[in-house]
Amino acid sequence: MKIESLKILKKLDFTKQLVFAYLTCERLYVNYEYFSENFNFGNPAVLRNGIDCLYENLFEKNASNSEIGRLIDQAERNAPEINNTIAYSAAGACLALYHSLCFLMDKHLLHIAYISTVATDLVDKFIAELENPDLDNAFDVNTDFDLRKKRNEHRLMVKEIARQSAIIGYLNKNNNLSYEDVKMLLSMQRRVRKKR
Repeated sequence: MKIESLKILKKLDFTKQLVFAYLTCERLYVNYEYFSENFNFGNPAVLRNGIDCLYENLFEKNASNSEIGRLIDQAERNAPEINNTIAYSAAGACLALYHSLCFLMDKHLLHIAYISTVATDLVDKFIAELENPDLDNAFDVNTDFDLRKKRNEHRLMVKEIARQSAIIGYLNKNNNLSYEDVKMLLSMQRRVRKKR
């Protein structure tokens, strides 16, 4: 599902776009952490290092392209094969980090749109699993208009879209963004997650 305010995000400066990417990676990291702990796969510290690199580079470039490239490679190598919903969520966290680090290095806007899409796709997959756990490829059923509409209107999808839109709105209105703003946004999205 596309987020209407992505049009605004694409017009913001690089720093604000990187903040959006960082916040998304932080939000999805728990998926990977859960998968790793419960399925004995991968290394959450690898993703944590990549997310920390994003944070450290929000307002000034501290990492070299070779360091960022190493983190990109590690994010790719720690992505699980997708064989269930939890693995799908963990792989999504890796994908979001991969595209965020690529964006840090090359500044291509396609990465930003993809990061947003990864987050909504993960919610969509979770909704599909809730609605019909017996259908193996429920997240691939996109041709049924009523099913698509029902999933787009599901409370979890509505929350994800509202969360992304609120972050983009805040970034758009704030001309003097600082680490304090980032911490506040991070705290806000943690509170929203706990209310689920």
